[in-house]
Amino acid sequence: QAYALRSSLEKITGKSVGIYEYPVGTLKQSKTLKGYVAELMSLPQRGNIRLREKRTDAFKKKWFFLNDDDANIYICGSDQIWNPNNIQSKFYLDFVKKGTTKASDAASMGVSNTEPEKLATISKMLMDFDFISVREPEAKQMLQKYVDKDINVHADPTLLLKKEEWYELERPVPGLRSGYILIYLLHIPTDAQKVINELKRRLKEPVVLIDASGNVRYL
Repeated sequence: QAYALRSSLEKITGKSVGIYEYPVGTLKQSKTLKGYVAELMSLPQRGNIRLREKRTDAFKKKWFFLNDDDANIYICGSDQIWNPNNIQSKFYLDFVKKGTTKASDAASMGVSNTEPEKLATISKMLMDFDFISVREPEAKQMLQKYVDKDINVHADPTLLLKKEEWYELERPVPGLRSGYILIYLLHIPTDAQKVINELKRRLKEPVVLIDASGNVRYL
């Protein structure tokens, strides 16, 4: 999302676009019992997680132009950045200098309804935004009752680039010399294996599965 938005903005505006990354430790992290259990369950995969983080850091260093803190315009977005169950003031650009243009692009709330109190809190932090766009029509409906500004609905930034532009970043999967089927699942359905077997039978290609934790498996 970050790469797609940065690249699209550079293409549209012809201006230099950087990405501001929060210093480590500035975001509040509330752990639930479920969170602790998930952390314990991930222990056997620590090696894979560290490898993923290393590759992610290398990607960010190459493409993100990080921590440009002297910009004229700041844009925040996208994935559940405005989820009312985890309100973070920095996701509403509270660190931006007064007088700097503030905007959002396809900011996602991740819910279709929530408590009025939370919406009131969010609306206060949006008062000094110059431009607001959200990803879900439901988010616009919820916020429009509290925010006296135009709110637009925009597609996820990943859809702003053409497939040919994504191909420029394509990397071969280790161990696979031909084509393959890529499956990325946040929540693995009960019939997942049945679907995977059918895809393999029809397309006669190996399967690369990325699960919600980011681990890669070959099927």
